[in-house]
Amino acid sequence: MFCNKCGSKIPDESVFCPNCGVKLEIIEKDTVSDPVCSSCGEKLIPGNKFCIKCGNPVMSNSKQEFKSEFKQGVQLMDEAERLYQLALNLYRESKLEEFCLAISDIIQRYPNHAASAYADKAQFFCKNDKERIIHYTAAITIDPNNKRVISWYKSRGQIYLRNDKNKEAVNDFKKILQLKPSEEARQDLINAKLKRW
Repeated sequence: MFCNKCGSKIPDESVFCPNCGVKLEIIEKDTVSDPVCSSCGEKLIPGNKFCIKCGNPVMSNSKQEFKSEFKQGVQLMDEAERLYQLALNLYRESKLEEFCLAISDIIQRYPNHAASAYADKAQFFCKNDKERIIHYTAAITIDPNNKRVISWYKSRGQIYLRNDKNKEAVNDFKKILQLKPSEEARQDLINAKLKRW
């Protein structure tokens, strides 16, 4: 687990960060509380259609559950994004080992952000082209609809060309042309076929 504020690696059971002292925000996934009025906060009595304190109409359980799950999802996305930005700061500070640990932590805790984490690991951390290809392939496989997927195909295609894997490179540049037809994509495909990189 990593600190929400400073990004330090900390034990999973920590309540406070040993590095900066901030109280950690822990999002409980399994907490179930009694339903309360969305207007005044009064505990609702099952079966009532209106709050006994303020008279506000009571939402059905399915609407309340949806609203609660949506709010929890937004909190988890915000937390993942904050950790992701902290990880990038570690990279910018040349703390590569901590960066790798942070990216791995994000991948495990927030699988919806795993594709970007794999791609960033390929771009910033991997020491050789074989590792880069593996990480770009993981990113593309996990989230083929990601808005950054074209850049991942292009990066992987260029790595393939550098390593005399022309067939694989051409396939990546064909995929780019399918996803976003443009003159640049067409020219990249021609260059890949002629190995002009």
